[in-house]
Amino acid sequence: MLPLTKVTEISRIGYGFMASKVLFAALDLDLFTRLAAGPKSLASLAGESGIAENRLLTLLTPGTLSERAREAGFAQAVVQELIPELTKVLTARKPR
Repeated sequence: MLPLTKVTEISRIGYGFMASKVLFAALDLDLFTRLAAGPKSLASLAGESGIAENRLLTLLTPGTLSERAREAGFAQAVVQELIPELTKVLTARKPR
C-alpha cells in the first residue's frame, strides 16, 4: 500500500472515522428510536435522552448531511434525511 500523500486522502479517512463514531454514539444513545416517531426539538431530545443540549448538538451536528439540513434546523434535518432510510435497521423495534 502506498503512503497517503494528499490532504484529501487523509481527510477522507478522518471524516470516515468521525462519521462512524457519530453513528455508533447515536445508536448507543438510542437516538434513532427516539426520532423514529417524528421530528423533535433539540430540547425535547435532550430531555428524553438525559444529554445536555450543547453536548447533543456537538454530537449530531456532523450528522447533518447538507446545507438544506443545516438551514432546516438540527432535529428536523436528522429526521428528514436520516430517519426514513435508517429507521428500519437502527431502531430498537423488532423486525416484523
